[in-house]
Amino acid sequence: MYRLATRCGREIAVTGDHNFWVLRDGFSTLIRSEEARDSDFLPVPDIVTDFREDLRSIDILPYLAGTRLSVFAEAPILDFVEATGTDGFVAAMNESGISPVQKLSAIRRGVRGRGLKVRHFLNLLAKTGGLAGHYYGTQSSVGGKKHRCRLPVTFPLSDSNLSLFGYYVAEGNAQRGYIILSNYHPVVRAKIESGLRELGIPFFVRANSDYQVSSTALASLLSALCGQRAQSKRLPEFWPRLSSRSLGILLKAYFDGDGTVGTAGEVSATTASDELASDLAYALKRFGIHARLRRVRKRATNSNHAGAIYSCVVISGQLDLRRVANPTDPRSQRRSKSLPHDWSSLLFF
Repeated sequence: MYRLATRCGREIAVTGDHNFWVLRDGFSTLIRSEEARDSDFLPVPDIVTDFREDLRSIDILPYLAGTRLSVFAEAPILDFVEATGTDGFVAAMNESGISPVQKLSAIRRGVRGRGLKVRHFLNLLAKTGGLAGHYYGTQSSVGGKKHRCRLPVTFPLSDSNLSLFGYYVAEGNAQRGYIILSNYHPVVRAKIESGLRELGIPFFVRANSDYQVSSTALASLLSALCGQRAQSKRLPEFWPRLSSRSLGILLKAYFDGDGTVGTAGEVSATTASDELASDLAYALKRFGIHARLRRVRKRATNSNHAGAIYSCVVISGQLDLRRVANPTDPRSQRRSKSLPHDWSSLLFF
Protein backbone atom coordinates (compact mmCIF):
# COMPACT_ATOMS: atom_id res chain seq x y z
CA MET A 1 0.00 0.00 0.00
CA TYR A 2 1.08 3.57 -0.73
CA ARG A 3 0.04 6.79 0.99
CA LEU A 4 0.09 9.79 -1.32
CA ALA A 5 0.01 13.25 0.25
CA THR A 6 -0.27 16.61 -1.47
CA ARG A 7 1.33 19.84 -0.29
CA CYS A 8 -2.15 21.23 0.38
CA GLY A 9 -2.70 18.47 2.93
CA ARG A 10 -4.90 15.90 1.17
CA GLU A 11 -3.94 12.23 1.63
CA ILE A 12 -5.04 8.91 0.22
CA ALA A 13 -3.96 5.30 0.79
CA VAL A 14 -3.94 3.22 -2.42
CA THR A 15 -2.48 0.10 -3.94
CA GLY A 16 0.65 0.35 -6.07
CA ASP A 17 -1.21 -0.14 -9.34
CA HIS A 18 -3.91 2.48 -8.69
CA ASN A 19 -4.14 4.94 -11.58
CA PHE A 20 -3.64 8.70 -11.33
CA TRP A 21 -3.74 11.46 -13.89
CA VAL A 22 -0.93 13.89 -13.15
CA LEU A 23 0.62 16.93 -14.78
CA ARG A 24 4.25 15.98 -15.45
CA ASP A 25 6.68 18.07 -17.47
CA GLY A 26 3.77 20.04 -18.87
CA PHE A 27 1.79 17.00 -20.08
CA SER A 28 -1.19 15.11 -18.68
CA THR A 29 0.16 11.65 -17.88
CA LEU A 30 -1.56 8.50 -16.61
CA ILE A 31 0.62 6.79 -13.99
CA ARG A 32 0.47 4.04 -11.38
CA SER A 33 0.63 5.26 -7.79
CA GLU A 34 3.99 3.55 -7.30
CA GLU A 35 5.36 5.77 -10.09
CA ALA A 36 4.38 9.06 -8.42
CA ARG A 37 7.01 11.76 -8.05
CA ASP A 38 7.28 14.72 -5.69
CA SER A 39 7.22 17.02 -8.71
CA ASP A 40 3.85 15.71 -10.04
CA PHE A 41 0.74 17.86 -9.89
CA LEU A 42 -2.69 16.31 -9.22
CA PRO A 43 -5.84 17.87 -10.71
CA VAL A 44 -8.56 19.01 -8.30
CA PRO A 45 -11.98 20.51 -9.06
CA ASP A 46 -12.22 24.28 -9.06
CA ILE A 47 -15.71 24.04 -7.60
CA VAL A 48 -18.00 21.21 -6.46
CA THR A 49 -21.51 21.99 -7.67
CA ASP A 50 -24.63 20.98 -5.77
CA PHE A 51 -27.06 18.30 -6.93
CA ARG A 52 -29.84 20.79 -7.65
CA GLU A 53 -31.49 19.50 -4.51
CA ASP A 54 -32.80 21.63 -1.68
CA LEU A 55 -33.20 19.27 1.25
CA ARG A 56 -35.64 20.83 3.72
CA SER A 57 -36.19 17.95 6.18
CA ILE A 58 -34.93 14.47 7.08
CA ASP A 59 -36.53 11.34 8.48
CA ILE A 60 -34.58 10.79 11.69
CA LEU A 61 -35.89 7.30 12.54
CA PRO A 62 -33.16 5.39 10.62
CA TYR A 63 -30.51 7.22 12.69
CA LEU A 64 -32.23 6.26 15.96
CA ALA A 65 -33.10 2.63 15.19
CA GLY A 66 -30.45 1.32 17.60
CA THR A 67 -31.65 3.40 20.55
CA ARG A 68 -34.27 2.72 23.22
CA LEU A 69 -36.28 5.76 22.18
CA SER A 70 -39.95 5.46 21.30
CA VAL A 71 -42.08 6.73 18.45
CA PHE A 72 -45.39 8.38 19.31
CA ALA A 73 -47.66 8.11 16.28
CA GLU A 74 -51.10 7.59 17.78
CA ALA A 75 -53.14 9.37 15.10
CA PRO A 76 -51.64 7.56 12.07
CA ILE A 77 -51.88 4.16 13.80
CA LEU A 78 -55.53 4.68 14.77
CA ASP A 79 -56.38 5.90 11.25
CA PHE A 80 -54.73 2.77 9.85
CA VAL A 81 -56.60 0.44 12.21
CA GLU A 82 -59.91 2.14 11.50
CA ALA A 83 -59.40 1.87 7.74
CA THR A 84 -57.98 -1.65 7.48
CA GLY A 85 -58.80 -3.46 10.72
CA THR A 86 -56.40 -4.76 13.36
CA ASP A 87 -54.88 -7.74 11.50
CA GLY A 88 -51.82 -5.90 10.16
CA PHE A 89 -51.14 -4.18 13.47
CA VAL A 90 -51.54 -7.41 15.45
CA ALA A 91 -49.18 -9.34 13.15
CA ALA A 92 -46.46 -6.70 13.40
CA MET A 93 -46.78 -6.45 17.19
CA ASN A 94 -46.63 -10.22 17.61
CA GLU A 95 -43.49 -10.35 15.45
CA SER A 96 -41.89 -7.76 17.75
CA GLY A 97 -42.93 -9.64 20.91
CA ILE A 98 -45.41 -6.96 21.97
CA SER A 99 -48.94 -7.57 23.23
CA PRO A 100 -51.09 -6.01 20.50
CA VAL A 101 -54.17 -5.72 22.74
CA GLN A 102 -52.38 -3.81 25.49
CA LYS A 103 -50.49 -1.62 23.03
CA LEU A 104 -53.59 -0.69 21.02
CA SER A 105 -55.49 0.02 24.25
CA ALA A 106 -52.75 2.38 25.45
CA ILE A 107 -52.70 4.14 22.08
CA ARG A 108 -56.46 4.60 22.08
CA ARG A 109 -56.51 5.91 25.65
CA GLY A 110 -53.42 8.08 25.22
CA VAL A 111 -51.79 6.71 28.36
CA ARG A 112 -48.30 5.56 29.29
CA GLY A 113 -47.10 2.70 27.10
CA ARG A 114 -48.55 4.07 23.86
CA GLY A 115 -45.12 4.59 22.32
CA LEU A 116 -43.32 2.02 20.17
CA LYS A 117 -39.55 1.51 20.21
CA VAL A 118 -38.07 2.92 17.02
CA ARG A 119 -37.04 -0.48 15.66
CA HIS A 120 -40.53 -1.88 16.33
CA PHE A 121 -42.20 1.09 14.67
CA LEU A 122 -39.98 0.74 11.62
CA ASN A 123 -40.96 -2.91 11.44
CA LEU A 124 -44.63 -1.90 11.66
CA LEU A 125 -44.17 0.51 8.74
CA ALA A 126 -42.40 -2.15 6.69
CA LYS A 127 -45.07 -4.78 7.33
CA THR A 128 -48.03 -2.49 6.64
CA GLY A 129 -46.75 -0.48 3.68
CA GLY A 130 -46.33 2.70 5.69
CA LEU A 131 -49.60 2.10 7.57
CA ALA A 132 -51.30 1.72 4.20
CA GLY A 133 -50.57 5.34 3.35
CA HIS A 134 -51.81 6.76 6.66
CA TYR A 135 -48.35 7.48 8.08
CA TYR A 136 -46.87 10.96 7.92
CA GLY A 137 -43.76 11.82 9.90
CA THR A 138 -45.04 15.33 10.55
CA GLN A 139 -47.74 13.81 12.79
CA SER A 140 -45.29 11.80 14.88
CA SER A 141 -42.53 12.43 17.41
CA VAL A 142 -39.68 10.41 18.85
CA GLY A 143 -38.15 10.54 22.31
CA GLY A 144 -38.78 9.50 25.90
CA LYS A 145 -41.39 10.18 28.54
CA LYS A 146 -41.09 13.97 28.52
CA HIS A 147 -43.03 15.37 25.60
CA ARG A 148 -41.04 18.62 25.42
CA CYS A 149 -37.77 16.70 24.99
CA ARG A 150 -38.97 14.81 21.91
CA LEU A 151 -38.19 15.58 18.29
CA PRO A 152 -40.47 15.51 15.24
CA VAL A 153 -39.87 12.37 13.18
CA THR A 154 -39.71 14.55 10.08
CA PHE A 155 -37.02 16.90 11.34
CA PRO A 156 -37.06 20.31 9.61
CA LEU A 157 -33.73 21.61 8.35
CA SER A 158 -34.60 25.20 9.14
CA ASP A 159 -31.95 27.90 9.39
CA SER A 160 -31.90 27.63 13.18
CA ASN A 161 -31.64 23.82 13.14
CA LEU A 162 -28.82 23.91 10.59
CA SER A 163 -27.03 26.44 12.77
CA LEU A 164 -27.49 24.13 15.75
CA PHE A 165 -25.77 21.35 13.81
CA GLY A 166 -22.89 23.72 13.03
CA TYR A 167 -22.49 24.89 16.62
CA TYR A 168 -22.56 21.30 17.86
CA VAL A 169 -19.88 20.17 15.38
CA ALA A 170 -17.73 23.13 16.39
CA GLU A 171 -17.99 23.08 20.16
CA GLY A 172 -20.43 20.45 21.34
CA ASN A 173 -20.33 16.96 22.77
CA ALA A 174 -22.99 14.38 23.52
CA GLN A 175 -23.45 12.66 26.86
CA ARG A 176 -26.05 10.15 27.91
CA GLY A 177 -29.32 12.03 27.73
CA TYR A 178 -27.99 15.51 26.95
CA ILE A 179 -25.57 17.60 24.93
CA ILE A 180 -23.15 20.33 25.97
CA LEU A 181 -22.56 23.43 23.84
CA SER A 182 -19.70 25.80 24.68
CA ASN A 183 -19.33 29.32 23.36
CA TYR A 184 -18.59 32.65 25.01
CA HIS A 185 -19.42 35.07 22.20
CA PRO A 186 -22.63 37.00 23.01
CA VAL A 187 -23.84 37.02 19.40
CA VAL A 188 -23.36 33.27 19.01
CA ARG A 189 -24.91 32.58 22.42
CA ALA A 190 -27.99 34.56 21.44
CA LYS A 191 -28.32 32.50 18.27
CA ILE A 192 -27.92 29.23 20.18
CA GLU A 193 -30.62 30.20 22.66
CA SER A 194 -32.96 31.39 19.91
CA GLY A 195 -32.51 28.13 18.00
CA LEU A 196 -33.15 25.96 21.05
CA ARG A 197 -36.29 27.92 21.90
CA GLU A 198 -37.54 27.52 18.34
CA LEU A 199 -36.93 23.78 18.58
CA GLY A 200 -38.82 23.80 21.89
CA ILE A 201 -36.29 21.75 23.85
CA PRO A 202 -35.42 22.85 27.42
CA PHE A 203 -31.89 23.93 28.29
CA PHE A 204 -30.05 25.65 31.09
CA VAL A 205 -26.72 27.42 31.54
CA ARG A 206 -24.14 25.74 33.76
CA ALA A 207 -21.97 27.62 36.23
CA ASN A 208 -19.10 27.59 33.68
CA SER A 209 -21.46 29.22 31.10
CA ASP A 210 -21.83 26.02 28.99
CA TYR A 211 -25.29 25.14 27.72
CA GLN A 212 -26.76 21.81 28.77
CA VAL A 213 -29.58 20.64 26.50
CA SER A 214 -31.37 17.74 28.14
CA SER A 215 -32.90 15.66 25.36
CA THR A 216 -31.94 12.04 24.78
CA ALA A 217 -33.46 12.21 21.31
CA LEU A 218 -31.38 15.24 20.30
CA ALA A 219 -28.20 13.81 21.87
CA SER A 220 -28.71 10.51 20.03
CA LEU A 221 -29.44 12.24 16.72
CA LEU A 222 -26.42 14.55 16.86
CA SER A 223 -24.19 11.64 17.92
CA ALA A 224 -25.37 9.55 14.97
CA LEU A 225 -25.12 12.34 12.40
CA CYS A 226 -22.13 14.37 13.62
CA GLY A 227 -20.18 12.23 16.09
CA GLN A 228 -20.13 12.16 19.86
CA ARG A 229 -16.66 13.48 20.70
CA ALA A 230 -14.10 15.80 19.10
CA GLN A 231 -12.16 12.92 17.53
CA SER A 232 -15.25 11.55 15.76
CA LYS A 233 -16.80 14.82 14.58
CA ARG A 234 -17.97 15.20 10.99
CA LEU A 235 -20.47 17.23 9.00
CA PRO A 236 -23.90 15.58 8.96
CA GLU A 237 -24.05 13.07 6.12
CA PHE A 238 -26.83 14.95 4.35
CA TRP A 239 -24.71 18.07 3.74
CA PRO A 240 -24.12 17.37 0.00
CA ARG A 241 -27.91 17.40 -0.50
CA LEU A 242 -28.33 20.88 0.94
CA SER A 243 -28.76 23.91 -1.26
CA SER A 244 -25.78 26.25 -1.32
CA ARG A 245 -27.68 28.69 0.88
CA SER A 246 -28.44 26.03 3.50
CA LEU A 247 -24.90 24.67 3.39
CA GLY A 248 -23.62 28.22 3.88
CA ILE A 249 -25.70 28.53 7.06
CA LEU A 250 -24.29 25.26 8.38
CA LEU A 251 -20.69 26.27 7.60
CA LYS A 252 -21.14 29.77 8.98
CA ALA A 253 -22.33 28.36 12.31
CA TYR A 254 -19.36 26.00 12.42
CA PHE A 255 -16.85 28.77 11.76
CA ASP A 256 -18.70 31.05 14.18
CA GLY A 257 -17.92 28.46 16.83
CA ASP A 258 -14.47 27.22 15.83
CA GLY A 259 -13.05 29.67 13.31
CA THR A 260 -10.22 32.13 13.91
CA VAL A 261 -8.60 34.86 11.87
CA GLY A 262 -4.81 34.91 11.96
CA THR A 263 -2.47 37.87 12.02
CA ALA A 264 -1.89 37.54 8.27
CA GLY A 265 -5.64 37.53 7.61
CA GLU A 266 -5.97 33.79 7.01
CA VAL A 267 -9.10 32.01 8.22
CA SER A 268 -8.59 28.70 9.99
CA ALA A 269 -10.30 26.06 12.10
CA THR A 270 -8.52 23.31 14.02
CA THR A 271 -10.09 19.94 14.70
CA ALA A 272 -9.12 16.61 16.24
CA SER A 273 -11.09 14.82 13.50
CA ASP A 274 -9.45 14.11 10.14
CA GLU A 275 -12.89 13.24 8.75
CA LEU A 276 -14.28 16.64 9.70
CA ALA A 277 -11.30 18.42 8.16
CA SER A 278 -11.88 16.52 4.92
CA ASP A 279 -15.63 17.26 5.01
CA LEU A 280 -14.96 20.96 5.48
CA ALA A 281 -12.48 21.10 2.61
CA TYR A 282 -14.99 19.46 0.26
CA ALA A 283 -17.93 21.55 1.50
CA LEU A 284 -15.98 24.78 0.97
CA LYS A 285 -15.45 23.71 -2.64
CA ARG A 286 -19.18 24.29 -3.17
CA PHE A 287 -18.35 27.99 -2.98
CA GLY A 288 -15.13 27.76 -4.95
CA ILE A 289 -13.11 28.18 -1.75
CA HIS A 290 -9.83 26.24 -1.72
CA ALA A 291 -8.75 25.23 1.77
CA ARG A 292 -5.41 23.72 2.72
CA LEU A 293 -5.10 21.04 5.38
CA ARG A 294 -2.16 21.21 7.77
CA ARG A 295 -1.01 19.07 10.68
CA VAL A 296 -0.36 21.01 13.87
CA ARG A 297 0.52 20.07 17.44
CA LYS A 298 -1.58 21.67 20.15
CA ARG A 299 -1.91 21.40 23.88
CA ALA A 300 -4.25 23.14 26.26
CA THR A 301 -2.48 25.64 28.50
CA ASN A 302 -4.89 24.95 31.36
CA SER A 303 -4.23 21.20 31.63
CA ASN A 304 -1.44 18.67 32.01
CA HIS A 305 -2.27 17.07 28.68
CA ALA A 306 0.88 16.47 26.62
CA GLY A 307 -0.82 17.66 23.47
CA ALA A 308 -1.68 15.92 20.21
CA ILE A 309 -1.61 16.30 16.45
CA TYR A 310 -4.64 18.08 14.98
CA SER A 311 -5.86 18.92 11.51
CA CYS A 312 -6.04 22.60 10.64
CA VAL A 313 -8.26 23.80 7.79
CA VAL A 314 -6.77 27.02 6.42
CA ILE A 315 -8.21 29.53 3.92
CA SER A 316 -5.51 31.98 2.92
CA GLY A 317 -5.74 33.02 -0.74
CA GLN A 318 -7.12 36.54 -1.28
CA LEU A 319 -9.74 35.33 -3.75
CA ASP A 320 -10.81 32.59 -1.33
CA LEU A 321 -10.96 35.04 1.57
CA ARG A 322 -13.16 37.38 -0.46
CA ARG A 323 -15.49 34.47 -1.15
CA VAL A 324 -15.79 33.82 2.58
CA ALA A 325 -16.98 37.37 3.26
CA ASN A 326 -20.50 38.27 2.20
CA PRO A 327 -20.10 40.93 -0.50
CA THR A 328 -23.59 42.30 0.24
CA ASP A 329 -22.77 42.98 3.91
CA PRO A 330 -21.43 46.54 4.34
CA ARG A 331 -19.39 45.49 7.36
CA SER A 332 -17.53 42.91 5.24
CA GLN A 333 -17.03 45.38 2.39
CA ARG A 334 -15.41 47.88 4.72
CA ARG A 335 -13.04 45.19 5.99
CA SER A 336 -12.38 43.33 2.76
CA LYS A 337 -8.62 43.73 3.17
CA SER A 338 -8.66 42.45 6.73
CA LEU A 339 -11.37 39.98 7.66
CA PRO A 340 -13.20 40.76 10.90
CA HIS A 341 -12.53 38.75 14.03
CA ASP A 342 -16.27 38.89 14.72
CA TRP A 343 -17.59 36.02 12.65
CA SER A 344 -21.15 37.26 13.01
CA SER A 345 -20.41 39.62 10.12
CA LEU A 346 -19.29 36.83 7.80
CA LEU A 347 -21.47 34.65 5.64
CA PHE A 348 -20.90 31.95 3.09
CA PHE A 349 -23.09 32.23 0.02
